[in-house]
Amino acid sequence: MTKLMKIFPALVIAVLATGASAFSATSVVASSHDLSATGKDVQGAAGQAQNQVCVYCHMPHNAVNVGAPLWNRTNSTTSFQMYSAANSSTFQLNAADTNTVARPVGPVSLACLSCHDGVTAFNSLNQGPMIDLDAALPVGGILPGSYTFQSGAVVVTNMTGASAPGPASATIGTDLTNDHPISFTFDAALATLKGSTLRDPTTALTNVGTTGALVILRAGNVAANTISSQMLFTKNGAGVQNQLECASCHEPHMQGDLTAASNYPFLIKSNQNSNLCLTCHNK
Repeated sequence: MTKLMKIFPALVIAVLATGASAFSATSVVASSHDLSATGKDVQGAAGQAQNQVCVYCHMPHNAVNVGAPLWNRTNSTTSFQMYSAANSSTFQLNAADTNTVARPVGPVSLACLSCHDGVTAFNSLNQGPMIDLDAALPVGGILPGSYTFQSGAVVVTNMTGASAPGPASATIGTDLTNDHPISFTFDAALATLKGSTLRDPTTALTNVGTTGALVILRAGNVAANTISSQMLFTKNGAGVQNQLECASCHEPHMQGDLTAASNYPFLIKSNQNSNLCLTCHNK
């Protein structure tokens, strides 16, 4: 996957559509990540930039430099418990690693957790949405900090408790010890350390499970059809490459339906027959 595709996935949706025919993929509009007034699970209250979808995560000007593109949300400041060797004796990152030093959550995953931690409020934005110039609304401008979100008729603040929208699994919380490990380096050395149980992320793959392509929704340059190029990230500022993050498996801008051949929920490829799992895990 090219750098452009990693940074601005929405720009390449039209290009990817020809390679995603195996899925019933839709855009972010009307999905669970649409927080506009016509969104699926959480909606901005009427009169709050009701026809804008992207603004609740992205801002074209004066965005926050946190590793996600043109980010507009305030990232979680809570402390996370990371998956470690204490949770699995097989989770070893290098030959000398005892995994006793806490790993910080990478910026790509931190962007996801700015909602999915169940703590940070939906309206924790760097810059409020713009009110549309409409006869039924006040003079156009930035909304005050009191804008609200609803799930049906109930005002919701974050993804926790009885007001949590969508599937219960969407609220990941701050304890990540019961989730797939993130924010670690997945490179050829790690694959070698694990023997034959992990695929070398630098080796081009032409067939994974029954899907043929490595990652359907990010199938770009076939010559770079590797886990490293299509699924892993660079930690901004630190220059640490091959980082496995939430977006290694999830594409927040494309939501499939509930069919067996779908990328639901926001997966980069269908997990039918465990094809997504088997992309990295050689079992």
